[in-house]
Amino acid sequence: MVIAELSHLPESRIGNVISRPSFCEYEIPYLAQSIKTTDKQILIDDLMLSVKGNEIILFQKS
Repeated sequence: MVIAELSHLPESRIGNVISRPSFCEYEIPYLAQSIKTTDKQILIDDLMLSVKGNEIILFQKS
């Protein structure tokens, strides 16, 4: 199991307000620039969602 942060910056002008240090080893950049190296990024296009019983599971295709 991997725990990743979602990096999302809805509008560039508020970036200085919501900027904070990274707490996870991995990051999912969405409408934002990642500060992680490419091997520590999980791209949105590489994610899949599955539902099993009462659980929602998010996993990486690759």
